[in-house]
Amino acid sequence: MFIWKKVNKSVKFSIQVIDKSSNKYKVIKTIGCSDSPNEIEMLRNDARQWINKYQNNPEFDFHNFEDSIQRVVGTFSGHRLVGVVLTVGKSI
Repeated sequence: MFIWKKVNKSVKFSIQVIDKSSNKYKVIKTIGCSDSPNEIEMLRNDARQWINKYQNNPEFDFHNFEDSIQRVVGTFSGHRLVGVVLTVGKSI
């Protein structure tokens, strides 16, 4: 799914969610219509949120990337470094 910005006959822009999984474009949902750049950006954000909710995709916070990595790495326990022979096996 992706977001499509379509020009209408009234010179306004429609923000639509499009699916192309069956090699054809199919309008899944029309989020809204506007001619203001600020409103268009808000409609795009609404479309992104709708896609994430519809596909059940969790969002990853890239603004606090290092904190997220530390939380993920902090959950690892009981790991230890092993040698190449243990990992790959003995060479002949």
